[in-house]
Amino acid sequence: MNLIISISKFRDNISEYLNEVSKGNKVIIKDEKRNIEIAEVISNKRFDKKSYEAVLRRTAGVLTSKSHPEWSTKNKVKDWIRKVRGESGRSFK
Repeated sequence: MNLIISISKFRDNISEYLNEVSKGNKVIIKDEKRNIEIAEVISNKRFDKKSYEAVLRRTAGVLTSKSHPEWSTKNKVKDWIRKVRGESGRSFK
């Protein structure tokens, strides 16, 4: 959710708006007199290297030529695609 507020409201209630940002909301600060957007306050998503490595290890090797011999070579992939498309009744030209 986007919260659009004036500079003075942000200054008066900064902790409240920072709490909203921590919940995943975006705070847009506008200058009401000039009717321009001054800043956006958003949460910073951090890269979790350990989590990424765990997911990568769990999913690595899912699609291999051993588990899918029909995809082991480029020509086998072409043949497999033609076969599957033929079975589905679809044609691509």
